[in-house]
This record gives sequence, structure tokens and C-alpha cells, in this order.
Amino acid sequence: MPRIHDVPIDKRLRNTDLRNTEGDGMEARTATLTEIRDWLTDYLAAKLERSPEEMDTTENLMHSGVDSLTMVALGLSIEETFEFEIEPDFFGRFSTIDEVAKALHDRVHSSAQEAGGDGA
Repeated sequence: MPRIHDVPIDKRLRNTDLRNTEGDGMEARTATLTEIRDWLTDYLAAKLERSPEEMDTTENLMHSGVDSLTMVALGLSIEETFEFEIEPDFFGRFSTIDEVAKALHDRVHSSAQEAGGDGA
């Protein structure tokens, strides 16, 4: 049985890497809420073999066909892309693409404020 790290990433997903600094991507730490939502939507659409337009960002991920293996892969991709660990109950607290995007956006931007020393 292949481990999750042995599964190749879909070519389409590599094109949506938020950490790409070669002009055709952006830094995850400066990503907008819309960019994060689009990245999540593209990621899950590719995993579910759907078009991004078919994804309902307000639907519970488990009800939209995302299985536990895909959730683990998404969690690992989030940790790698955004360079922080997510809690074991993350997807229990944030169960839609919109909720996950907002949680990631808030965390990225609160981390950036702390690193920059800007308390406002």
C-alpha cells in the first residue's frame, strides 16, 4: 500500500502552489482569502476529478465526497504550503472550503503580524 507521500501530486496542483516565487504564483503568507479559497477548491476538485466550478465551497467536505485519505492529504498539503501545523481536530472545526479558507487566512495573517511585531 503506497504511503501518502509516495502519491504524485497532480500537475494541475503544482501550478497552484502558493509558495511559488517564479512569477506565476504567490507567497502563501501574503495570499488573500479568495486566493486561498481558490487554491483549496482547485486542490479538492483535482482530487475528486471534478472541475473547480462543480465544487460547492459551502458544502461539508465529507458530504461532497472527500474521504479520510483525501482529508489527510489536504492537511499535509496545507502544512507544507503554509508552513505551520494544523491541529488534529482542524477539519472537525472547519468543515467547508469557505471555513477552511477563512481559518487559514486568519492564521496566516495573524502569524505575519506577530512576526512583524505589528500588534494592530
